[in-house]
Amino acid sequence: TDHISVTTGMWMCLQNNISFISFTAHWLDSDFNLRHAALNVKHVEGQHTAQNIANALQEIPSRWECPLSKIHVIVHDNGRNVAKAVSEAAMNFACCFIHTLQLVVKDSLKVQPEVEETIAAERRIVTHFNHSGTAQEELKKFQENLGIAKHNLVQDITTCWNSTFYMLGRLFEQKRAISLYLTDTANISNLNAEQWEVVDQLLKLLKPLEEITKITSSNYSCLSGIIPDVVTLNRVF
Repeated sequence: TDHISVTTGMWMCLQNNISFISFTAHWLDSDFNLRHAALNVKHVEGQHTAQNIANALQEIPSRWECPLSKIHVIVHDNGRNVAKAVSEAAMNFACCFIHTLQLVVKDSLKVQPEVEETIAAERRIVTHFNHSGTAQEELKKFQENLGIAKHNLVQDITTCWNSTFYMLGRLFEQKRAISLYLTDTANISNLNAEQWEVVDQLLKLLKPLEEITKITSSNYSCLSGIIPDVVTLNRVF
């Protein structure tokens, strides 16, 4: 192919604290089908300085005999060291739209104290059930008695904002069962009426963002789709 676009990102293995950088090529074949292939997942030794990352980014295409002029654009997250590395490697670049959206939503959820407090309270409830087999068994009994789907609660993670959306949605689905269980549990408090209302409103507010995140996460998503995605979100809000 005459041109490729590249996605890259840093990742650390928590088991041994070894860092890696990914390098995935994307291109259109002669039949105009979108193709992609992971060319390398390279161990990055030493400190994660921009220069070390830039060296890795230049070495990988060199091993594949791919001149930098063949790389149309390299897409990366908003990490300063990675952004600087791509610039030092003399590559055209674009910031990852999903990562930018992640930062926007995370910062927005911290603006209002009542929202942040509600989400923190929900995490405590989810953690309680995830760390107690007895609590999970009791919850299942309430689910069965109330005719509610026997779904486990969802724990969110800081690197994926939409996991917070899924946590909120699952808690709201299980509101009646959770409330009945917590009535007789002294060591953890249920959400009050105002907080449950906050959850309901957050789900409505975040739904369009979750849909755009899911669409953009597709293997067939293109940079050209970002403009209509942003226009759609602007119109919705």
